[in-house]
This record gives sequence, structure tokens and C-alpha cells, in this order.
Amino acid sequence: YIIMWLTERRIDILSRYFADLSKILFASTVVSFFFPQGNAEVTLVAFLIGTVITISFVILSMLLLKTK
Repeated sequence: YIIMWLTERRIDILSRYFADLSKILFASTVVSFFFPQGNAEVTLVAFLIGTVITISFVILSMLLLKTK
């Protein structure tokens, strides 16, 4: 497994990285779907894809923390 060569510090950093990515994705796709500004529209497809990827990153972050 790839996790075998990761130290505890690297796992922690990766976990925080994926948690931060999920926050950014959530803010840029999910929130902007409900609060569109100007000409920037977020379609339902982009909203659904953003939601799925956000959840995936949160799960990946939690799995990495669990392996510590």
C-alpha cells in the first residue's frame, strides 16, 4: 500500500489538505449554486459533481486520519 511509506506527519498533512480541498469545493460549487452572483451560474450538474467530489474528499480525509 501507498500508506505504508507515509509517516504519521505526512498522513496528517494529507488529511488536512483533502479537508481544505473539500471546503474550497463546497464553497465554490455548492454554496454558489444557492447564491449566484452576476453572470456566473452554477448548473445542477456542476452542483451535483461538486457535492460528490466534496464528500469524496471528506471521506478520504477521514480515512487518512483513521490510519494514523
